[in-house]
Amino acid sequence: MYSPPPLIQSPEADRRSDSGNASVEFLLVSILVVALALGVIQLAFALHVRNVLISSAHEGAHYAALADRTPSEGAQRTESLVSSALGGVNASVSAQPDNIGGAPAVAVTVVARVPLIGWWGVGNQAITAHALTEVPRG
Repeated sequence: MYSPPPLIQSPEADRRSDSGNASVEFLLVSILVVALALGVIQLAFALHVRNVLISSAHEGAHYAALADRTPSEGAQRTESLVSSALGGVNASVSAQPDNIGGAPAVAVTVVARVPLIGWWGVGNQAITAHALTEVPRG
């Protein structure tokens, strides 16, 4: 039967010289934790920007769909909502008449840069919201 040779401890491996290991471990672990926390914060920021764009597009579409409003007024409303909520995000807004199942509607489209690191982004995100227009009776 095979038995492995006995382990020989090197003279340099002294258990009493472990001083300083805790600080190095703390540094390495804290770098990982901080990187993970910053990633989660950046994801939350990107989702916040996306949710504000969606909400602003919907609000602008509903505003433009009122009986006494025009699509350009809905676009202006969307621009003001985006600029008041996200001052650093440049967004282009367009609104045009549309049809939903043969019924008159308004479509508002918001295009903005997706934030990747801070306010800087790599690509554009287009959000389109639709609303049925009010038709005056009589």
